[in-house]
Amino acid sequence: MIRHTLAAAAVSIVVACGSASAADLSGGQPASMSAASVARIASSLRLQPGDLAAMSAARPLAFSEVAGNQEFSSELIVRARRQCAIRAMSRLTPAMVKKSQFVDEAVVRVPDGVSEGEFAAALMATGDYEYAEPNWVLFPLATTPNDPQFSSSWQHTRMQSTLAWDITQGSPDVIVAVCDSGVDIDHPDLAAALVPGYNAVNNLAQVDGGLVDDVNGHGTFVAGCAAAIGNNGTGVVGVGWNMRIMPVRVSNNSSGTANPFDLLEGARWAASNGAKAVNVSFTGATSSGTNAAARDVKNMGGLLLWASGNDGTQSSNGYFPDLTIVGSTTSSDSRSGFSNYGTAIDVVAPGSGVRSTQRGGGYGNSSGTSFASPMAAGVVGMIFSANPALGPDDVQDILYSSADDLGSAGYDIFYGHGRVNTFNAVTMAQSYTPRLTLPLFEDFESADWQTVLSGGVGTPELIVDPGAPSGTGALALDAGESVESAPIAGLAAFNAGFGLSVKARAEGVPAFETLSLQYRDEAGVWHTVDQAVSAGGDGAYVLRQGALDNDFAYHSSAVRLVANNTSGRWIIDDLAIGEMDGLGLVPFADGFDDGVIDPARWTDVSDAAIAIDQGDFVMAMGNDATASTVNLPLLDLQALDQSAWLVVTGQGLTSGDSLAVEIRSEFLAWTTLGTIDVSGVDATPRGFEFEVPDLAVIGTQTQLRLTASTAGGTVFVDDVHIGTTRLPDLDPGCSDADLAEPYGLLNIFDIQAYIGLYNSQDPAADLAAPFGVFNIFDLQEYINRYNAGCP
Repeated sequence: MIRHTLAAAAVSIVVACGSASAADLSGGQPASMSAASVARIASSLRLQPGDLAAMSAARPLAFSEVAGNQEFSSELIVRARRQCAIRAMSRLTPAMVKKSQFVDEAVVRVPDGVSEGEFAAALMATGDYEYAEPNWVLFPLATTPNDPQFSSSWQHTRMQSTLAWDITQGSPDVIVAVCDSGVDIDHPDLAAALVPGYNAVNNLAQVDGGLVDDVNGHGTFVAGCAAAIGNNGTGVVGVGWNMRIMPVRVSNNSSGTANPFDLLEGARWAASNGAKAVNVSFTGATSSGTNAAARDVKNMGGLLLWASGNDGTQSSNGYFPDLTIVGSTTSSDSRSGFSNYGTAIDVVAPGSGVRSTQRGGGYGNSSGTSFASPMAAGVVGMIFSANPALGPDDVQDILYSSADDLGSAGYDIFYGHGRVNTFNAVTMAQSYTPRLTLPLFEDFESADWQTVLSGGVGTPELIVDPGAPSGTGALALDAGESVESAPIAGLAAFNAGFGLSVKARAEGVPAFETLSLQYRDEAGVWHTVDQAVSAGGDGAYVLRQGALDNDFAYHSSAVRLVANNTSGRWIIDDLAIGEMDGLGLVPFADGFDDGVIDPARWTDVSDAAIAIDQGDFVMAMGNDATASTVNLPLLDLQALDQSAWLVVTGQGLTSGDSLAVEIRSEFLAWTTLGTIDVSGVDATPRGFEFEVPDLAVIGTQTQLRLTASTAGGTVFVDDVHIGTTRLPDLDPGCSDADLAEPYGLLNIFDIQAYIGLYNSQDPAADLAAPFGVFNIFDLQEYINRYNAGCP
């Protein structure tokens, strides 16, 4: 960092709002959209800066319509990225049909003459959306009625429900929500278990007049599978027969068809109103929207389950960590022939020839994954009943871990983790230790830190440090010691884009020795996400942080800090798993104080490396070394007057050595801001400042590039800034005219120093407009400053 007054700001997170790099726009179709389609799309939206250029380059996305399964509705569901929500939702306003009351998600109408794929690609090209996909017409998964007098509920034998009922029959405090065609509100095996529900089509709660009675019959059968009342001398019994049922009607037509927005919004309403298990027995399980809604449901304390489908085919492969997708089995524990399979399947449950409640007060037998899914939802409710302290990630872990393994040993694409087992699940729930929930923060102000960091190597010491970032407590790790967390609900970190961070300082640690920040994956392998690096001796607290990726996205993950030093110790404070510090990249500031050339800030780095210059980390650049910043959204600063500046020292530099400073944006080719003559640069820090051109200021993908040209010496670069802040005064002189020793006195040496700068066209001599040109006005400005004297 600058050895005077400058404090560099820490920044991270590469992807910015308005950056098309956030989206996959390939779509599977080779041609860009026609100008006519772009014009129609533009006229239907409230355009934001840069939209037209991005949309014109987008290629249509490919969506497949399947009659009777998922059919186009001329609408899209669009979800805004969290950090871009204001801009993203404003753009949609003219086309918006309805908006979620829980998250930044909306249904928008596709303009006439534009395909769903074109409209979705145009929106994704802006970089402001998590997904844009059709608001399909979805269908309740087909049922196959057979003998209505069949009285054997074989599913409970396979699931060992009777043994589970010796432990709990389900708690009346646990609610299972049925997002479906409604529920027969007068059925004798359901009525007493019902709690007030919701009509998602009309966005109206039952208590406010929303209709929830069954319009098709499908929802009534689903409800009975999960929680039909037991031990009442009537009809059938559900998996958890003391639990409550919440009817969430997602269709107002007799066919029972629904669209995904109403299904997902109904699920979110159910969870926000206390449902612990939320079941959806419709087509459309494997989409970005379903997993996002499952994440929302988890954040509200529940778990979303979805039927896999009845096509008997391999489901779309994908990663849906928050959604539980359920396939169907027969009474012989074989996969039902109609049950979809694939890597998206999580568990299976009885679904062939199961008996349940029917609309009109009767009972019957039916088959379908529609009825396997509520069986699993019933088990989820039983787990919550057995141990109310559990969180949704804990319950999902138990559901999978307690299932009876079928097919190939371990997970397989036909049975997932296995067929759910009610008895195993409630037994495991009773002794299960809840995982640490996120976000997590530990400031080491008491001995409670040991409940978070319960393992490791050595004997880390809680110390008093008056300079600690939070309070006065900190943790000291001697050479070779480590601390490891208790098991963590890792999915939450992955879903929220969380990172692992700590504030650390070295105390007597040799130069370049490190403290590692690590996480453990499901296979037990530790991965380093970042390191704190010692500059030698004692240092100040430095924030270190790194993103947690897919490998962290499993239940019972862990993090640890490892002291890799041979002597001295690391002092740590403010350990956190949460949002990364500094969601934006601008204003850009990097003093290299972390001891690394951070790939979140720099790209295309060649022959540049971190070095220590006068006890400070710098970027060392030899001959032909280059380094470019990542794309910077300077437009987000909403200021035309911006500058780029840096501080330079050097070693072994000779005549002709230089450092080129260039800039580019999507509107500007690489342009040289200036070429710094570094031939006279030595150990004294010198600052150089350049005006950022307007075509770079309005960019969302602006980059700065540094290129060194030396005969063998090394340029040390420090404190690179781009934004509205200006270069601070690095010189010890009494005024801007005091350029040479003896400082504090203006004399002929100062005049000679300025003339030297002027003759070499050094940017420091460019004192007056027009900037970028050296002329008489610069000389006159220096004379004015010289004549003004020292204060």
